[in-house]
Amino acid sequence: MEAPVTGAGGQVPKAELTKTPRDEDDEEALFPLELSRTPSPEPSNTARQTAKQHLAELLDLWKTTRHSEETAVGPQEKQRIEKVFFETMPSDKVKIVEVKRNMQPALLSQFCREEQSSMNMHESQLKTHKEFMLLHGTRWDYAPLIAENGLDPCCGHLAKGSWLGGIAEKAHSYASKGPGPETPEGDRLFALFVVAAVPDLMDGDDERSFGVWRMMSGKRMYPAYHVIYSAPMDIKRKKPLIEPRQNKAALLKRGEKTDRSEREPREARCRSVSPDRRAEESFRNTFYPANGMHEIT
Repeated sequence: MEAPVTGAGGQVPKAELTKTPRDEDDEEALFPLELSRTPSPEPSNTARQTAKQHLAELLDLWKTTRHSEETAVGPQEKQRIEKVFFETMPSDKVKIVEVKRNMQPALLSQFCREEQSSMNMHESQLKTHKEFMLLHGTRWDYAPLIAENGLDPCCGHLAKGSWLGGIAEKAHSYASKGPGPETPEGDRLFALFVVAAVPDLMDGDDERSFGVWRMMSGKRMYPAYHVIYSAPMDIKRKKPLIEPRQNKAALLKRGEKTDRSEREPREARCRSVSPDRRAEESFRNTFYPANGMHEIT
């Protein structure tokens, strides 16, 4: 088993295990704004569904290897994690440094008991069994404690509950509150967990918007994978600035050509030709003589 990751700021008490800024009465506080002043668009429904499908496949793979003594993460598992990660994270700015399998037999046995109990109640038609693989971003200094002790909903920042979701970009908003050491490239290291969860609506677990769950018991969660990645402090994509319209008067004053002057000259407009003056006077004299009588020919 690999040694737990140590943070730059040292470990914190267990009471700070899952502290993450949020407001249970305001869903917008669940996704705090990034450092960028230009907000990125929300992930599309297609991205959400694709990430959800990859997480479901990862859950099936994890179930086949979770009791194995092999600590290395298989290529199929790592591939699913990468697909989930880069579904909403920019691959040109973010790099996965390491993916580790979390090996805690006591926590795993506890989770499997809760899983089996949920399945038994589902067979007895007492509840609907739900099981997901979701993401949890956390501060760098909290990661070693979560890997060792699991998530503790009693140590919430504002209220009881641990938050899990399926969008990597949203999970990063928690991890960015406590970055790790700086890399040689000038980026920072961050920590994220891929967590297996068996929600129980009868025991207070509830689903918020877009597949975000608030879990009220640590027994129904197991941090299956520990992901370490590097990224700049601001991963938002900047929108290109709108080029201002050119002031044509200023361009002419500087002697530069405007768009219209650079075009090919227009053809001369076809204007109606005025009638001959003599013909007009002859017409008037014919139909409107001076004596008021029409000329008879």
